[in-house]
Amino acid sequence: MNNAVEVALFDKEGYQPLVIEPEIEYVSWRLNKVGQAAMFLPYTDPACTKKNLQLGNRILLRFGNGLPDFGGVIDEPRRRRVDGVSFVAYTGEKILEWRRTAETATFSSVYAGTIFQKILAVANGTADTGIRVGGVHAAGERLTQTYHLRRIFDIYGSLSRLSGQDFVVLPVFE
Repeated sequence: MNNAVEVALFDKEGYQPLVIEPEIEYVSWRLNKVGQAAMFLPYTDPACTKKNLQLGNRILLRFGNGLPDFGGVIDEPRRRRVDGVSFVAYTGEKILEWRRTAETATFSSVYAGTIFQKILAVANGTADTGIRVGGVHAAGERLTQTYHLRRIFDIYGSLSRLSGQDFVVLPVFE
């Protein structure tokens, strides 16, 4: 079993990949919630720059031991230490915490999966989240919902509870 972890860092749009070798404190994945990974990069590493560790930059951890890939974004807390920078990356669901619906978004008698897709499409039409819809279950109870400037992540959590369906943002490296 290979315990190696490959860590790739990207800019906010997911471009300019750079392989880094941080010390990894921990990694967590959470169903219908935001997972996180805490890391440390020493100043002696040439990749330890403000530009590379900028909030919102994307990161991908690929595990050689069979664990699923961890992909997400760098966000607070990020702390300078005497020997380097400790930082936290959150799974892609974190991006959904940063985004809100339009002033009023109303859905009448549609499946939770349909609401999920339409809200993400509108968000991506405003400014690309980097998140694409994969498999969506379009069945179950039909819902009527109205949202007013709500965080997309909160809506997805509510839809998950109402429908009994889960959601996840999976990293894809192309």
